[in-house]
Amino acid sequence: MKKSLLSLTAVLVLFSCNSEKKYEKSSGELLASMVYAQTYAEAITGRYSKVWRDAISKEVYYKIDGKEVKSYIDFNDALVLVKSEMEHSGLEGSLDSSFAVVDSIMRTLNEPPKKYEKLSKDISECYGDLSEFIRLAKAPEGSLMSYNQRSSELNSSFNRKLSQIAVQLPK
Repeated sequence: MKKSLLSLTAVLVLFSCNSEKKYEKSSGELLASMVYAQTYAEAITGRYSKVWRDAISKEVYYKIDGKEVKSYIDFNDALVLVKSEMEHSGLEGSLDSSFAVVDSIMRTLNEPPKKYEKLSKDISECYGDLSEFIRLAKAPEGSLMSYNQRSSELNSSFNRKLSQIAVQLPK
């Protein structure tokens, strides 16, 4: 009976260690994939912001009946063009692909070992910020000021949480 109990204990310890190592490895892969997705989202939000700002503030001159007429580009039209540019350049597809990898890894991390329950909670919060940041990158909303502010807040929060997660993982 003692031998059976000892054997069972040894198997559980081995399984636990293996489970922790697997969780650590997957968490590290997740962080790298999240940073990849974030990089694409940053590029897209930056592009939208620049075009939006330029469309609002830059003057365009047209010649109509021999006279120069000052006009402004409609920012809604400019944003539609950026959306098309992101789709055709492959940048939006790269964002989608990188986030699909993040989603896939997240599904493997839904039952953390006891040792990593706090890490799991932190990862979930970070994932939430990244998801929202990507949603904003794919579908700008609000005013230019609110869009820039929200993008910046989400990106900063994501980076802060990412740093907190990184220190919890073994080297």
